[in-house]
Amino acid sequence: MVHNLALLDWGRADGYAWAQEFDDYIKEAIRARDDERVIQYEQAGPCARQAFVTSEHFAPLLHCIGAAEDDDEITVFNDACVMGSLSMTGYIFG
Repeated sequence: MVHNLALLDWGRADGYAWAQEFDDYIKEAIRARDDERVIQYEQAGPCARQAFVTSEHFAPLLHCIGAAEDDDEITVFNDACVMGSLSMTGYIFG
């Protein structure tokens, strides 16, 4: 969910606080099946402005939530922020 290469810290194992905040915001919205919160991600506040410069790594998630069925099980995997400004968190719907 977070993909800001300009702010990478190659020596950092975890994510910046703002990166974790945005990742958690999206994760909570997905688990709550609150698609509108995901679509309107800017409502997450300042962390959303730093999460990515362009949306090419975020937009595919919108397709996934649009294709998901209401009764699909949601699995979160690889739940981690790394190098400060990258989130490796992934989702399986189904």
